Amino acid sequence: SLGYRAYLVAGLDASKFTAADGLRKGRYKGNKSKAEDLAGVARLEYATSAGISLGVTGYYGGADHSTNGAYDVKVGMGVADARFKRAGFDLRGVFARVQVDGAEDAAILSSQNVGEAMQGWYGEAAYDLLRRDAKEDSRRSLFVFARYERFNTQEETPSAYTADPANDREVITGGFSFRPIEKVAFKTDFEHWEDGADQTLDRFNLGAAFMF
Repeated sequence: SLGYRAYLVAGLDASKFTAADGLRKGRYKGNKSKAEDLAGVARLEYATSAGISLGVTGYYGGADHSTNGAYDVKVGMGVADARFKRAGFDLRGVFARVQVDGAEDAAILSSQNVGEAMQGWYGEAAYDLLRRDAKEDSRRSLFVFARYERFNTQEETPSAYTADPANDREVITGGFSFRPIEKVAFKTDFEHWEDGADQTLDRFNLGAAFMF
């Protein structure tokens, strides 16, 4: 099957962009959203009965709300993703690249060395240990998973700035996810972080989630 969708949304806020977190803090929340700058989003998805799904997403819009033309910041984003889910296996991967047109203006608005280009990807493999013993009417699952990700929020910087190697990061994660029913999950994992400045961080996480 082939699916597609498109949205018109409020643009991001360049004054909240940071060197380490990239665009993350530039997202508006609910009724606090400004709409002087708009953005377009489009997605195309292709899925097969064999458990393979592929997708591409594009985003482009302004991010310099209420600056009356004194600053000009545009953000473009491209994402590609793939997934294979069958016979207890769940394999997935994502690649994303962000281009900030007017990163110099974004740096002035945010007082941060905002990256001109940001890039990241990850690959993840999981297997359901309960699949062989599960009855047809049982939806219990216990996934063991491992993930490798690499991302850099300063993949490229304006010529007037120097990238911080600490923003070039890789993360290795492994753990378990137990679902007693389809829409409830309990998760535990261990993360090992390392960056381009040879700094490391190890972290143990516990979590619970449900869908409604």
